[in-house]
Amino acid sequence: NTVSLNAVLNGYNSTVSIEPPSLEFGIDNWNIVQLITVLNPNDDVFVGDQDIELTFNINAIAPEYSVAAAPTIPLRIKDDDLVGLVLSTNVLYTRNGDNLVYSIELLSEPLEDVQVDVSVLQSDVAIDFTLASSTFTFTAADWNVPQDVDVTIGDNLSHDVWKPAQLVHTT
Repeated sequence: NTVSLNAVLNGYNSTVSIEPPSLEFGIDNWNIVQLITVLNPNDDVFVGDQDIELTFNINAIAPEYSVAAAPTIPLRIKDDDLVGLVLSTNVLYTRNGDNLVYSIELLSEPLEDVQVDVSVLQSDVAIDFTLASSTFTFTAADWNVPQDVDVTIGDNLSHDVWKPAQLVHTT
């Protein structure tokens, strides 16, 4: 007579899996520990930490095991991916009329499209984006492909005084 335990994950993201998915216990191995591994691949997709449960369905010919209740094991799957924006530089220096280019990309693959808007925080400095739009869209297919932000500085800055301007990136 054998007892089969089929492992089931409840409340999990589809990327988590179990190896092996079932265990067999019989006369020769009933007292030997068998291991199950919960696999969470490194996928660059942020889904956050997940609380899941590992349960077992018992299949047995012996009646004493057919009615036995298998334990439920609570698990927390930790997500090591972060949400954020990567800038190719933190500081840009320019003179009037110069053209500057820096790139932006996401830290992790999004579950849905992400729109990043670039704007100027300080209004007394003229910054014109040479792109048709100051909006950049990232998808699951291109989240880690840098997109260039092309900035042209207008001629209304004082020639002898540096004025700071801050570009803001919002989603």
